[in-house]
Amino acid sequence: MAAKCITKYCRKIPTDHHRKCATCRMREFKIKHPLAYDFNVLRSNAIRRGKEFNITLTEFKLFCDITGYIEKKGKNRDSLSIDRINNSKGYEFSNLQALTLAANTIKENQRRREGADDND
Repeated sequence: MAAKCITKYCRKIPTDHHRKCATCRMREFKIKHPLAYDFNVLRSNAIRRGKEFNITLTEFKLFCDITGYIEKKGKNRDSLSIDRINNSKGYEFSNLQALTLAANTIKENQRRREGADDND
C-alpha cells in the first residue's frame, strides 16, 4: 500500500517522489508565497479563458502595492477583484484595475445589457 500524505489528518496519496499530496503542497505554497500564488491563479484563469496574459510577477507585485489588492481581496461585495479596463484586450499592466466585487458585477451586467441591445 502506498504511503499517505505526511500532513496531519490528510488521507490522500502523494504522487511521484513527494511526501505530501498536491493539495497540501499547494496550501503550503499559498501561505508562504501569497503574491506568487495569486499571480499563478490569475494567469491560469486567463489561459483557461483564452485571454492574453502579458504581466510579469514584478508588474503584478507593483499593481498589488498600488491598489492594496492582496490585503483587500475576498468574497464579499466590498472585496477587491482584478478587472480588465478594456475587455477586448488581454491582461496587461496598463489594462488592469482593482474594483470591488459589487462594482465589477455592475460593470459586467451593464456590458451584457449593451451587448443585448446590439443584437436587437
